[in-house]
Amino acid sequence: MILPLRTFFRTLGWATFGYPAGMSAESGIQVVFIESDGTTHRVMAVPGQTLMQAALSAGVPGISGICGGDMCCATCIVRPAQDWAARLSHAVEDEQIVIQGMPTCHPDDRLGCQIRLDGMLDGLVVTLP
Repeated sequence: MILPLRTFFRTLGWATFGYPAGMSAESGIQVVFIESDGTTHRVMAVPGQTLMQAALSAGVPGISGICGGDMCCATCIVRPAQDWAARLSHAVEDEQIVIQGMPTCHPDDRLGCQIRLDGMLDGLVVTLP
């Protein structure tokens, strides 16, 4: 599959192509990804990145973001920890439709491409299917 250039750059994120002036991975937002086997990945993300972009930039296994954030493939699906689920914005109808099409959907599941990271989400914990 050949991705459009805008999707390619948007998907790989800041860590691949360089952070904007004044930003670095150390000054970012910490996100914790937990694989189904319990393996933990602590990732530093830049404000404004999506959860999917942060995962791809850090090489987190289990997140592939094939559609580049266009909300149509569900290869970036995550389940926020229960205490974080209520802090996230609600899923829009299109996101809900994609998630409900998954064989093992859960009410708290979200698409990582639809979660935009900001300081309020520092420390966010999500599990991967």
